[in-house]
Amino acid sequence: MSDRPPYVVGFKNLGNTCYMNATFHMYSMIQELADYFLDEKFSSSNEPIGLELHKFFSQLAFPQEPAISLASLRTAINYLEPKFNNPDPQDSQEYVKYIYSTIMMKYPDCPLNLTKFDILDINNPENSKTNGILDLYLPPEVNQGDTIPIYHIFDFNFQNSKIVFPPKYLIINMKLDVDHQKKCIVLDFPIDQLDLSKYIKNNDQNCEYELIAAMYHEGLFALDGHDTCYIKVDNKWYYLNDAKAFFGSMMYSVCPFLGKEYHYLLRLKTN
Repeated sequence: MSDRPPYVVGFKNLGNTCYMNATFHMYSMIQELADYFLDEKFSSSNEPIGLELHKFFSQLAFPQEPAISLASLRTAINYLEPKFNNPDPQDSQEYVKYIYSTIMMKYPDCPLNLTKFDILDINNPENSKTNGILDLYLPPEVNQGDTIPIYHIFDFNFQNSKIVFPPKYLIINMKLDVDHQKKCIVLDFPIDQLDLSKYIKNNDQNCEYELIAAMYHEGLFALDGHDTCYIKVDNKWYYLNDAKAFFGSMMYSVCPFLGKEYHYLLRLKTN
């Protein structure tokens, strides 16, 4: 029996599958999603994805070894989308959205609904759209290596809109690729107290978020490089690089890399 904490488990690289490993490391931090698929009803499911997600979260919740294989889960998911059923590297931004939409399509009652939110057009209150992943674009004046407050990026993206209600979990998709090349920045990001009340219409409740996972992409292009993930478990940070898991302090392992990630998973803080 492993002495490592639950969910701090490496995933074996099956051949250019770092994008998948990092994606599932991030999604595993949504506790309600894990609890949903840990239900025993999925242990005998006729639906391959439900069965494989049950096995996956069971291995994370009760780790028996330092690294596991996601081969059968990959087969079940990629059966629905031949594009990902090949040995080539994939765009992790596209894959994160694909996994989200696939699970929501198959299991609309699953707790990924905790990440859904409505965006209201201030100039046209009748015009709104529903999202599960928040795309944030860099302001055009941003240059390589610039240090940018995250609030400046929110200001740019929410000039004429607001989120109606704060979702319990917020997945931020940073659009760092400009002209097909990644733009690396340094992001001034309050990891424990990100107050988004300015960007939320109904902000009479708590709108303060904490960072619990971040996917890092090393490389200049979306289809080139390597994806890893940081996760926060029991108030401790871990760096997960495929099959390897490392304990790391916040100051030395997370902060130097903020700004180079494609995805941030935030959780609404409880009072």
